[in-house]
Amino acid sequence: MFRALTLFFIFSSAVFANPLSGIYELFAPEIYSDGDKVIAEGGVVIYNKESIFSSQKIIYDQKSSILELIGDVYVSSSTIPQTKNDYLKLDLKKDQFDGDKLFIFDKTSDLWVRGASATSSKGRYKLRDATLSSCDVKNPDWQFKFNRGVYNSKKEYLSLSNPTFYFKKVPLLYFPWLAFPTGTTRATGLLRPYIGFENSENLLFVQPIFIAPYKNWDLELFPQIRLNRGLGLYGNVIFVDTN
Repeated sequence: MFRALTLFFIFSSAVFANPLSGIYELFAPEIYSDGDKVIAEGGVVIYNKESIFSSQKIIYDQKSSILELIGDVYVSSSTIPQTKNDYLKLDLKKDQFDGDKLFIFDKTSDLWVRGASATSSKGRYKLRDATLSSCDVKNPDWQFKFNRGVYNSKKEYLSLSNPTFYFKKVPLLYFPWLAFPTGTTRATGLLRPYIGFENSENLLFVQPIFIAPYKNWDLELFPQIRLNRGLGLYGNVIFVDTN
């Protein structure tokens, strides 16, 4: 018991002098050292008020501040979205991680991503060969499958390369590139387009543009094409004049 407590003191004082700093507690059936590495096995839990890490085994290198979590990895942190995977390597000095067979859940947007691999640096996540949805994980009603993607958790913005939209298991739409915000804060950008047909105006296409420069007002522009009438534009301005 004394050996385990001594190693834990060395581990906790060294590992958490980093961007994920704080007073952490570690629980494991077996803790031992191998040179500069501290190893814990048998079902490991590390936690504090803001974060929890659990896995079957952890290896911590005191020189490089690299923390490896191996087997049944689960992470929930204020700086990292909820993550489940087989293997995760955390660089605690640089606030970076990379992992294999990753499942990531973002509580802000209710979006989840399951992919072959992912890397992260300061809130910027690079994803490969992944699936994105907000539906039931086992049988989602809709999903995007893509080769590469980048998620910026600070800006709440997701960019996908070569995504294909699926309804159930049926592919419906392919896009060379697709990007959209994941948060609920108003932001300037394109809204859902409208395509239709009317007898008097023939085919019509409307692409709304939303502009939100300040909290107290915003603007919607509706540039459009109507084959029988030509080009057109109208807009709405919404503003708050008093509290």
